[in-house]
Amino acid sequence: MSNTIHIMGGLGNQLFQIFTLISYSLKHKKPFHFEDAPVSRKDRPFYWINFLQSLKPFVKLTINLPIYREPNFHYNELPLINKEVKFYGYYQSYKYFDSNKDQIERLIKLEEQQNNLKNDYDFTNIISLHFRVGDYIKLQNHHPLMPIDYYNKTLQNLINTTKQDNWNILYFCEDNDIIYVNEQINFLKIQFPNLSFQKIDSKYKDWEQMLIMSLCQHNIIANSSFSWWGAYFNKNIEKKVYYPGKWFGPNASHNNTKDLCPEQWIKINI
Repeated sequence: MSNTIHIMGGLGNQLFQIFTLISYSLKHKKPFHFEDAPVSRKDRPFYWINFLQSLKPFVKLTINLPIYREPNFHYNELPLINKEVKFYGYYQSYKYFDSNKDQIERLIKLEEQQNNLKNDYDFTNIISLHFRVGDYIKLQNHHPLMPIDYYNKTLQNLINTTKQDNWNILYFCEDNDIIYVNEQINFLKIQFPNLSFQKIDSKYKDWEQMLIMSLCQHNIIANSSFSWWGAYFNKNIEKKVYYPGKWFGPNASHNNTKDLCPEQWIKINI
């Protein structure tokens, strides 16, 4: 028997849970597995047959295990538990796994998968920019939409920092949100006439889009675990990663985000 973790949410949330379990297991030299759950979740699929296929051997049937629940949103070091448990929570902090990041990335064959996409764009002059809209429109008390001021301020900061104003902006969004996003892009085009803007090709699956984000020089993320991972997987040692200071809305403002992002990332308050 071995430890496991409850997998929930979209790709970004799942990666926090998966990396946390593997890192805990490496640290304490304990076996781990992932629950063999139904694959018919169209809105929140699993990734054992594509992006995370190297982890497929660890997907097994699970008997009922005692549950260890995440006590709160910010980082809490996981205690050494001398029995098999199922971890339950979001574990949204790099601190749960950063010390084992390289080893886990090798396990999922991250670099190999990045290399499969590195010739699809000229990444030497590209910045990724993510709009997280979708269900946030109806959930803004918990997950606010980022206002245009956030992207405006972030782009200006990046231009000033890099002393370059002719970046290519590769922007990411759901196809269903394109009308809303194009309105934001048209405003930014006026504000930054020397920047070029291009939407990510819709032919790419969500996990491929995340990897393409990670190949960009710099990253402007939304209050989204999806683009968080796109930035976290970015191996450019000179990368600038910008994230919103306001991650949650008023109904979730009790969640302390102090451990969410690496210290080198740049918080933008508006």
